[in-house]
Amino acid sequence: MSEDEKKHKWYAIDLDGVLAVYNGNIDHPKALTFIGDPVPKMVDRIKTMLAEGKDVRIFTARIGERTLFFNPHVTAGEVIDAIQKWCKKHIGQKLIVTCIKDYGMIELWDDRCIQVIPNTGGRINEKSPRANFSICSVCKKKKPKGLTTEECIQQLRLYSKSNKKLGHPERAAALKVAADFLEKHHEDCVK
Repeated sequence: MSEDEKKHKWYAIDLDGVLAVYNGNIDHPKALTFIGDPVPKMVDRIKTMLAEGKDVRIFTARIGERTLFFNPHVTAGEVIDAIQKWCKKHIGQKLIVTCIKDYGMIELWDDRCIQVIPNTGGRINEKSPRANFSICSVCKKKKPKGLTTEECIQQLRLYSKSNKKLGHPERAAALKVAADFLEKHHEDCVK
């Protein structure tokens, strides 16, 4: 990974089903250049991100090699042009369109992805600090379900460090506060 790639952070927004309404009509000859109605909440979110100076890009399979192979009647350039025109009309500016992920991408907004706890293979919604809560048997307070308290503290600290490295100091600080609170709560519980 180059230094430029590390420094340049960007946000990936999926097109179909996230930014634009998608009905799955991919078999139609003009399907790749037809884009559904905007999803207002996502359009507003992107406008806010752009106003904050963030680099927002459309991340779509529409220009992927496999998609274009099975749709030889249209070129990647034609698809990109259609997406950029749609963006100009609904967002107010053209956005970069890509189907390639790199180390600069720091968030992916998608309707099909499953978030994984870094370096564990575990799903976020299975065992994580963000999981449902259960009641502590000692103090009767809430604690995350599915992890031991020590594992939860370890994961919160890991998230805090990774968010700090990714340039999210506020998120990193909040995660550290949560880990410190949980550690103190655990010490009180075992006394």
